Amino acid sequence: MIEIFKQRRTQANVEASSATETWLTKKKHFRDTEEWKKKKARIMSKLRALSKLNLALVLSRMPSRERNERE
Repeated sequence: MIEIFKQRRTQANVEASSATETWLTKKKHFRDTEEWKKKKARIMSKLRALSKLNLALVLSRMPSRERNERE
């Protein structure tokens, strides 16, 4: 009879310890990590480069005053 109580007590302790470990080992959200900061910096630099290329393309397609004056 005493052994049954001991087993229940140890099982309860194991379950309680595993429950507290899950709360303590909660992972950070991805946007709070260093990997996200690096990825965000790469994405922003790519967007800046693409926007500069797009602006250069638009400006090259626009008619300029010099071309109109020559003709």
